[in-house]
Amino acid sequence: MDEARGIGQVDVNIVAAVIPTLYRPPFLQPLVDQLEEEGVDVFVLHSEDYDHQIHRMWNTGVDRAREIGATEIAILNDDIILLPGTIPLMVAILRSEPTLGIVYPHQGAPLEAGLPTEWKVELTAGSARVGAMTGFCFMFKAEIDLRFDEAYHWWYGDDTFEEQVRQLGYGVGRIVGLPLVHEQSTSLKQKWDEINPLIQQDSALWRQRHGG
Repeated sequence: MDEARGIGQVDVNIVAAVIPTLYRPPFLQPLVDQLEEEGVDVFVLHSEDYDHQIHRMWNTGVDRAREIGATEIAILNDDIILLPGTIPLMVAILRSEPTLGIVYPHQGAPLEAGLPTEWKVELTAGSARVGAMTGFCFMFKAEIDLRFDEAYHWWYGDDTFEEQVRQLGYGVGRIVGLPLVHEQSTSLKQKWDEINPLIQQDSALWRQRHGG
């Protein structure tokens, strides 16, 4: 995957996006409108309906995506900004690389640079906490028959999923130069008193399972 390649067009009518939301921030509706214009089926799930169990929301959304025959599924935060064409590009890359299981944008790449005209994927391990997979924006192939670990409430379900995908022999990779904006914890701050205890439980469980 070291070779840079040109970007082709892709039909995204069988792509789904799963978006949990705490309070429908101003970023959400423009994101949904943009995705729907690109032919993506969008599932927005409200956190209070799921006792703020984000991985239960992800699993519910993924189940709905599979029911409509989606072949690629994006997991997105409600407080991100993506350039038009981001999701079609992610789909094109996943479809063109049989060994890839997950792709995600390049956190820190500037929006003003636009979409990359050629693409390159860097294989990574771990989550955004170690400079790797952005748990707030990633896409995986629907045929990967895994569920998110609902023992975690708010954090670490993306880390566990990423580990399991690699254990199945798929690559997880950053699309170099593909930008996004994540308004860090914009949503989380609105419900911090409710969410923080869940995060502390998640951290304790992660340490118990992984040491440290």
